[in-house]
Amino acid sequence: MENVRYQFEFQISEKDYIDFNYYVHKIITKRAEWFLRTVFILLFLLMLPVLGSWFSYFLLFSFALVLILSFAGVWLRWTVNLSIRGLKKRGKLPYGKKYNLQFQEDFVFETEDETETKYPYTKIEKVKINKDVMYIFVSVMQAHIIPLSVFETEEQQNEFMTFINHKIDTLENI
Repeated sequence: MENVRYQFEFQISEKDYIDFNYYVHKIITKRAEWFLRTVFILLFLLMLPVLGSWFSYFLLFSFALVLILSFAGVWLRWTVNLSIRGLKKRGKLPYGKKYNLQFQEDFVFETEDETETKYPYTKIEKVKINKDVMYIFVSVMQAHIIPLSVFETEEQQNEFMTFINHKIDTLENI
């Protein structure tokens, strides 16, 4: 086995999993809001020459867009909760397992229950800290959720962040 630089053993709670889904969906929702606002502005600019007869349709469309944007947060929470309820019914919750993450010199080695995965740092897209957890994204919708409680001190957390960011930056600059 390679030189292990960092090793964390932890368990993910339902709250951690729900918060991660809210975080990811919030990013997607913000992108959708930006898109809708852009479309709204473009339609407004295109309709300026014909505002007379189309003005009532434009107002109706504007009202509908504002309604959609205002309920995006409610929709987000509803879809995440619905998804988790479905997973609970099927007994396929992706949390509650014991995880072991090892950050070796050239690879990340993950063990959960009876599954082992080894992948290079090139698979890591970004690292984000949100509240009391760290997300190590390996795709847009998938990340390792690491509770910050695995770090004994803030200094240890900063050392790990320096290590992982150096690995990612080094790989991006190759």
